[in-house]
Amino acid sequence: MATRREHRELIEYQLKELADAAVSDGELDELHQERELLESAEKRHRLACEVEELLSEQEGSAIERLEACAHRLDELGRLDRSLDSEKLRLGEAQSLLDEVWRTIVGYRDGIQFSPDRLEEVNNRLFLLEKLGRKHRIPAAGLPGLRQQLQAELDGIELYGERRDELRRRIAELEARLLSRASALSAKRSAAKKRLEARMRTELNALGLARAQLVARVTRPDRLTAELLERTGFDKVEFLFSGNPGEEIRPLRKVASGGELSRIMLGLKNALARINLVPTMVFDEVDVGIGGRVAESVGRRLARLGKTQQVVCITHLPQIAKHADRHFLVTKSTSKRRTTTAIRPLNHEERVRELARMAAGTEVTATGLAHAREMLERNAG
Repeated sequence: MATRREHRELIEYQLKELADAAVSDGELDELHQERELLESAEKRHRLACEVEELLSEQEGSAIERLEACAHRLDELGRLDRSLDSEKLRLGEAQSLLDEVWRTIVGYRDGIQFSPDRLEEVNNRLFLLEKLGRKHRIPAAGLPGLRQQLQAELDGIELYGERRDELRRRIAELEARLLSRASALSAKRSAAKKRLEARMRTELNALGLARAQLVARVTRPDRLTAELLERTGFDKVEFLFSGNPGEEIRPLRKVASGGELSRIMLGLKNALARINLVPTMVFDEVDVGIGGRVAESVGRRLARLGKTQQVVCITHLPQIAKHADRHFLVTKSTSKRRTTTAIRPLNHEERVRELARMAAGTEVTATGLAHAREMLERNAG
């Protein structure tokens, strides 16, 4: 507060100094021009007098000589009318020269000889240049500095007036944020219980009946607005145990690839109406399962596929049969180089590939019939 008060007092002092000096835009240039005229007054007066004498005062002046020329040309014109136009031109020249003479006379009479005024101008210029050096700016920038300091002072005064209002507003917003974060935390705790219950059902169907998945929600002991993030002040972590007796630990550290794929499938089914991800890819979802569990996994993948695009890499016909489309991925080696290719399968190729997956390398008529039945039953 002391620093702010000192800063304000400094600005007020500088403003008073500039106000007392009454600096104004364009004044510096005007003073320089006036000083130049005052300093050259004697010389300008002398030159004006010399011009006046040459035009009219001395014997044989320009105006006198021009009048003599006019008389001669008038006489000549009476003898030869072809010179009438020259008489007109000479008359114009006389008028112009007379106008110049009158202007010079007026200029000479208006020249100001004022040592006192010259001293005032020099003192004023000295003051402005001194202020400029003091503020480390050109003297011509003093009016702009005055406006800048006034704006800064206005800002300080405005801050003082609004400080309490802003503090009250901040307190209101913090209270509102904490209230909403607390409400979100309460909803999250209730949703945690529902999700855990749904996941028990999903894991049982996906061959992980003895596994345990828990959503741990933690919050800081002291709630402040500084601790808030986009998702509130809760920290959520999934804990997993694959078998009874095993310590429940963070899912990201203990679950295998196959377990992660099935857990993700279970989560997506449990949250199917809430979290609509446009495309999902499942790999290794069939590791360590078969029979009834594989059939259940396939049905859950098909259910997801009704609202989202699902891509699944599998070696089990019980899962593959639920797909709307099949693609075959193959590897080949040529000239010591291995390449991977993928191509879509038509209906008959789908039947043969399902039979191969079910029976191995030897595909029999019975296997083909069984594969065809699996596809038709699934389509129906």
